[in-house]
Amino acid sequence: MGRTFPNLDATRITQGGYYFNEHLMKLARLSVGEKLPNHVGPWEFLAPDHAMSSSEVVDRLRRERPRLDFSRLTYTVRSPLDRRLPLGTPPRVEAARFLALGLACVALGVLIAQVRHR
Repeated sequence: MGRTFPNLDATRITQGGYYFNEHLMKLARLSVGEKLPNHVGPWEFLAPDHAMSSSEVVDRLRRERPRLDFSRLTYTVRSPLDRRLPLGTPPRVEAARFLALGLACVALGVLIAQVRHR
């Protein structure tokens, strides 16, 4: 199963096609509106959709970057980010904030009850 990066800073692409990330050694064929994570380094646009096949894109990469280890190259046809989750703060952080706010409200209620009881 591939690695995904939900809820991180990302860029929505405006042109469908092939994108390559040298740090991840990942080639992605994406549609307009899909997201690419920013924290893993730059994504390079290689070719528009339907201009080249995936094997032609890999051949082009091999010619342009012969020093790369292409045995580590992975390929995907969907975004490396989870599409079900919006960009922004991760859900665990939101849950922790909600829990802290709830505990603060309970503590305030207990404090008010103790002051009124005296």
